[in-house]
Amino acid sequence: MYVRGEDLKQWTEISLEAQLDLVDGALAALVKGPVEVIATLADGALFLTLDGAMHEASFSSVVGDHGRTIADVVVKPSTIQVHDAAALPRLVSEELRDLAAAMVRGEVVERTRVRALAGLIEAGVPYTLGAVLEQVEDLLTPGGGQEHWYAMYEANQEKIRTSLWGKIREREALVPQTAYSKLPWARLPEFEAELRESLALLGGACDDIVDEIRPLVFDKDNEFLGAIRDSLLAEAQTLHGLLAKVGQLLRADDLGRAAVAHDRLCGRAKTMEVVSAYVMGRAKKDVEATA
Repeated sequence: MYVRGEDLKQWTEISLEAQLDLVDGALAALVKGPVEVIATLADGALFLTLDGAMHEASFSSVVGDHGRTIADVVVKPSTIQVHDAAALPRLVSEELRDLAAAMVRGEVVERTRVRALAGLIEAGVPYTLGAVLEQVEDLLTPGGGQEHWYAMYEANQEKIRTSLWGKIREREALVPQTAYSKLPWARLPEFEAELRESLALLGGACDDIVDEIRPLVFDKDNEFLGAIRDSLLAEAQTLHGLLAKVGQLLRADDLGRAAVAHDRLCGRAKTMEVVSAYVMGRAKKDVEATA
């Protein structure tokens, strides 16, 4: 079949499809870059810019003798939140809490809401602070984590600390010092921002240990120290990840448990700092001996 373009023109020039093209072009010209239009209304649009930010636009849509035109375009940041991948665990955690609370109250939960949430959940990823703190507890329990380095420290504590005479305070000072669990728990909300910052600093200390000891190499006669390095490296990496999750999932009603975990991990991290310094010292001696 064949239809003349001239016969269709009276429709296409004022069509919604034509308006979509006009809106896209008007928005791109205004923000000076490509846009991804999410939804278009008769007098507005929701769209994304290249930086991932969501915006809302309002405009006038006028139909004249020569088709449809878009005028008086005004753009503002959207009230709709955009969540990056790093924020997804907290987003899913909050949604799970709300969904569970609604079900407990006997409210009707829409299937689409459940399906949307199910699509964001990853197997093996903890979405509650309690689940993360259980992993922390398992790591710090003998037999539960990479404690090979810790057993070596306990068996040689006096020797190690003596060899680091004058350096121990400097190393332990890299770990946060405040014991939040000793504060009255009723006052913990006053210190929430400080506790969050301290958890981040603690994670940073673990990450620094990883950067320090990862490059270390030991000769065949020191395979034992190589194994110590490997177990310490594995635990520091694990703790860094767990602390990041604690920071993501921490809520006001979790401050007490988070404070206890913070203080326990600070004690562990101080020992990690000491063993890290010891292992680096031994690696340096190996290099000097073979030079």
